[in-house]
This record gives sequence, structure tokens and C-alpha cells, in this order.
Amino acid sequence: MRDEQTIFEDLARLCRSPGYVHAIAFICFKDSYVSYAGEMTTEDIRHMFSRERLIRTEVQTLIGLLIKGRVDYSLVTPNVLQEYLDKTYALLEELHREMMRVMTEGLDPKEIAERGMDQFTG
Repeated sequence: MRDEQTIFEDLARLCRSPGYVHAIAFICFKDSYVSYAGEMTTEDIRHMFSRERLIRTEVQTLIGLLIKGRVDYSLVTPNVLQEYLDKTYALLEELHREMMRVMTEGLDPKEIAERGMDQFTG
């Protein structure tokens, strides 16, 4: 397993790739746009609560990493754009897994149950 810092550094490098700004634009549209006809229903917005969707803080992190340097507005091919998207989602998923691993590393479910420990205070 790679550590959080290494994963984040890979994400930062990706965000500085030529034309990556277009990947962020696509993510913003895909993960924020809601289409509906007539009245909006819960079905119309159900996709907004999917693990495959990035949340605002994740998108803001990508934008922050992008603007740390000169933004390259080069147009990229659809294949390159798809590679950027796939790599972005993969790195963020890897980052989430590593963060969860670190957070739960010291928890012993048996000890919590036996002692009635509150895992939110430790």
C-alpha cells in the first residue's frame, strides 16, 4: 500500500498535466448536472448521492492543485481526457482507502464491544 502523501503527490502531478483543466470541467458537469422534465423528483437527483461522484471538496482540491502552477488550456484528445478521468477517480479512491485504513488501524471491534468504548472520543 502506498502512503497518503505519495498518492496525493501523484494526484498533484496529474492536475498539472497539459489540458487537465478540461477534465475538471467535465467532472464538474458530470457530477453536478441534474436533468429533469417537468417537476424535479428524487429519482432525478438520486445519482448525486453516488460513490462514483466527486463531492465539492474533492473538486475544489483538484482545482487547487491545478492552479498551483500555470494552467495549460491545451485541448486533449478524447482518449487522453478519459485517461485523466480514470486516473483521477482511481487516485481519489486509493486516497480514501488509505485514509480509512489509517483511521481504523488501532480499532479493535471486540474491545469496543466489551468495554462499551465510544470510538468517536478516541
